[in-house]
Amino acid sequence: DKLLFTFLAKYPFARDFVVELVIDDYTNPESSAYQGVAGEVYSRLDYALEAMELYEVDYEPVMIKGHPFLYVGSVGASFTYGSLVKAGITHIVDLSTAAKCNQFKDDFEYLCLEDGFHNDDESLEKLDHGVEFVEHVRKNGGKVMSHDWYGTTNSCTLLVGWLMKYEGMGVKEGTTLIQKTRPMAQPYVHVLEKYGKKYLSRANPPDAH
Repeated sequence: DKLLFTFLAKYPFARDFVVELVIDDYTNPESSAYQGVAGEVYSRLDYALEAMELYEVDYEPVMIKGHPFLYVGSVGASFTYGSLVKAGITHIVDLSTAAKCNQFKDDFEYLCLEDGFHNDDESLEKLDHGVEFVEHVRKNGGKVMSHDWYGTTNSCTLLVGWLMKYEGMGVKEGTTLIQKTRPMAQPYVHVLEKYGKKYLSRANPPDAH
């Protein structure tokens, strides 16, 4: 390691190459999180380094209790190929603004929903699209992991949305269920309440599972 750092310190071209390699591997170059921001490369590098840290400490997809086809995770889990395979994940919903989507595009089917959910009609449509994607995976016998950067907000909002639409749960009930295995879950209550008012009247109960 010392030899590598000495080499990188001595040769700027090598340092630049390594930086580009790291940020391209972990971050989305088109993300709104740093586009147009002064020092974009360094901002992306900060995200990439944090993703590498999460890869070490939060790398397992977490199953939702009683739902063996529903998982939630952080960006660390989304980059841990072995853990995804071990859990039997077949589909991944990427709700992280900064993370690279389609990391293992030859092995998993992805739905990339950049920028997450906000309290507007466009976000509600996006949320319902994600909910229907999850239901499609369930009906076809797959397993889906919903992830954002920390696996706490947008990712859990999507899963609570599915629980509301297809299991008739309320926001609080769905959140409590997810927190049983992902205690730090903090879905966006205001978004889910608005989603319920707009979409729940058209919800159909799922097939038995």
